[in-house]
Formats: sequence, C-alpha cells, structure tokens
Amino acid sequence: MKKNLKSYILHLTYKKGFTLVELLLVMAVLGVLATALITLINPLAQFQRTRDSQRKNDLAQLRRALEQYYNDFNSYPANSTDSNYYILDATHAWGTPWTPYMDLIPKDPVTTQKYRFVSTGQSYMIYAHLERGINDSQVCNGGAVCSGVPAGVTCGGAADVCNYGVSSSNASP
Repeated sequence: MKKNLKSYILHLTYKKGFTLVELLLVMAVLGVLATALITLINPLAQFQRTRDSQRKNDLAQLRRALEQYYNDFNSYPANSTDSNYYILDATHAWGTPWTPYMDLIPKDPVTTQKYRFVSTGQSYMIYAHLERGINDSQVCNGGAVCSGVPAGVTCGGAADVCNYGVSSSNASP
C-alpha cells in the first residue's frame, strides 16, 4: 500500500505543469493573433492619418489668421521671395510667432516636409503634402499636385508634391 501511495503522489507531482508542446502551441496561436491585430490596426496608416489631420487643422488656423490680417490691412501678406515661401518674409517663418494673429505659425509635423504660401496680395493659397494621398478625399486632382502650385515647388522632397491646399475665397488651390 505504501508503494502505491508513493507512486500515486509522484504521479500527481508530474501532472501539474504544461508540456513544452502545449506552451509552443499557445505561443504560436498568440503570435498569429498578434500579427492579425497589427495588420488590422495598421499603425503606419494611423500615424499618417493623424499627421494629415494636423496639417488640415494647421492650414485652417492659417486661413483664419490671414482673414484677420486682411481685415486689418485690406490685403493679404505677400509671400517671401525665397524658396521657402514664408508668410510675409523670413522673419515670419514657419514655426515662429506672428503676433497678434497667431502664437506660432504652424509648420509641417514631418521635418522633411514644408507648407507653402503663395499670395498676390488680393488672394492666397497655402499648400501641404498629405501622406495618405489618394486615400484622402480632400486632395487635389486625385492626389496629384494642386493646379495653383508654382512650377518646381514641392512641399518637401521630390516625391512630396503639394497635393492639398486652402485658399482665400476668391482663389482655388
């Protein structure tokens, strides 16, 4: 009887854990589920969507500030003559204060991309590059460059065409 009890106790102690095969199987299932979840969420597209939303918001704020400027001076500021297309001049560059109209003139959330401002004094256009391109219903010309962008101007690198714009009410981007 003692021998049977001892073998029974040993039998119970060896049955308490999971086998290596069971652990590997659970890890494989979790890996498949994690891959499917990451594919479903698509974090890159989420980051692009967030940055594109910020660009649209920035350009809408600029539009309001420019309308206030127009009310004060009966014209829009002329764009600078250098290749950065600043608002006013190099002293009012992207990311600097423009008192009293804005605390900071917004700049593109991606350091390699830039907003572009084009003005005649009586009308203006502001351009940006939306990363989601044709996946965004508000892009110009199906994701191609907007029609009012000056020749040779991009919103960053060569591939970063200015495919989104806002403008004064008497112009179209």
